[in-house]
Amino acid sequence: MLWPADEPWPTCAAPDHYNPARSCAVVGPDAVALVPVLQLLARDVPALAFPPGTDLLQMLW
Repeated sequence: MLWPADEPWPTCAAPDHYNPARSCAVVGPDAVALVPVLQLLARDVPALAFPPGTDLLQMLW
């Protein structure tokens, strides 16, 4: 996944998020890193409308 080296990796800090790193694997107050799920380049999916000036779609979960 392409990601700028000078930007921190995205995390979820919502108070009710699922955190599999905890022993009971339930919600927790600590932020967890988002997982890359999908990356699409505009040139690879011409049928998908990208906003003007963009050419990359990344989905993180």
